[in-house]
Amino acid sequence: MSRAAALFTLFPIFALGPNFNVAAQERLSQPSPQVRLPENLTLLEGDALHDAFSGRTMDGIYKQVRQRSGTARFTESFLPSGETLYQEGKVTEKGRWNLAGPPGFEKIICFRYEGSMAGPESCFTVFKNGTCLYSYAPSLVRGGQPLDSNRWSAKTIIRGEISSCDDLVS
Repeated sequence: MSRAAALFTLFPIFALGPNFNVAAQERLSQPSPQVRLPENLTLLEGDALHDAFSGRTMDGIYKQVRQRSGTARFTESFLPSGETLYQEGKVTEKGRWNLAGPPGFEKIICFRYEGSMAGPESCFTVFKNGTCLYSYAPSLVRGGQPLDSNRWSAKTIIRGEISSCDDLVS
């Protein structure tokens, strides 16, 4: 998808309400016949990390249901300017995203939100397996791999891609 096409899809998300793109979110949460842990996690860093998010909209699911919304599902659009538009149930927030680490070797993506989600910055190390992106707390990553591949915080797919995510909740 071109960056122009991706940007075109960024703005209508809030007009559609909490049930938009339910099909993509359902694909993320459908249990697989056998729970499998990802075997080939690839650490995203530098340009690969930037390009996975910039100008894209992600549909995702947290490992745990969020008390603030009563759902584990969310959608987030990442503008190239560093702004983010986030929706989780009826909660919608604007925020900022940035990469952390030495230039060209950034290994962490961080978020800060306004409004009801205002608070300390939240940061994650992101791994890719197929079309699925798995976010882990940086403290749970050593030597470029998660200490336990089942301890992801969120998993996402880029809007428009076919999901290869397995349901890893055990």
